[in-house]
Amino acid sequence: MIPLPHPPDLRLLAGITLLRLGLPATADLPLSGRTRGGMEFSGRLAGATADALQILPPDSPESSLLGIPTDAIESLTILFPDPPSPRFEDHIERLLPLLYLWDRPSREALLAWMDSLPAAGDWPRLHLWTTALAGSATEDALRQRAALLKARSLHELGLFIQLDEELEPLNKAVPPLEAPALLCWLNAHRARARGDTEQARFWARLPALRIPVASGSVAEQLQAFLPSLEALPAASSTQTAAVIPAP
Repeated sequence: MIPLPHPPDLRLLAGITLLRLGLPATADLPLSGRTRGGMEFSGRLAGATADALQILPPDSPESSLLGIPTDAIESLTILFPDPPSPRFEDHIERLLPLLYLWDRPSREALLAWMDSLPAAGDWPRLHLWTTALAGSATEDALRQRAALLKARSLHELGLFIQLDEELEPLNKAVPPLEAPALLCWLNAHRARARGDTEQARFWARLPALRIPVASGSVAEQLQAFLPSLEALPAASSTQTAAVIPAP
């Protein structure tokens, strides 16, 4: 049963529908939430559109689905399984239209999950989610992290015009000495593609010059990339847009 506020929110209750339908195969993603009237709900995801969220409430008959109007929802909390189920990617995508309602912990969990997509080479899915999160997140830190992952997906998808457009605000927002290793990686590869060897070397060396020295797979990739740059002559390109000059 869903706990009701006192007095009951009659307008919300009028919008909530109990559906007698066969249980969809996607109803296995746990979630909870709160309505604007203070009503709490929980269950498993059965479906979602821009207009309504459908869940299977706990301890309910397998054929009973609860429909909640999205304009009555204040926030959603999504439980990310560890490890994800085989069809988790398809299930979670049903909640994409409601991303703006996710609470901060759920969006943090989403970012952590998105961090795993490069290892799987799932660049289209990474681009889908990072584009949505970068456009809906109200926190600067979340938006920047999503934009950085989006830039990586654009690089791997070969969308270099869009990539340069994405890198420009990132480079303006982050001083070079504070740039994440992934931003250094992207800047180094874009500079190398333009023939700007000096800039490429600068960005490739930067993570190793910090204290403490940057670690992780991206920093290791930059170290492996550096020898190929050292063998090239230093020839700066005039096309330095979106890249901060090296000091």
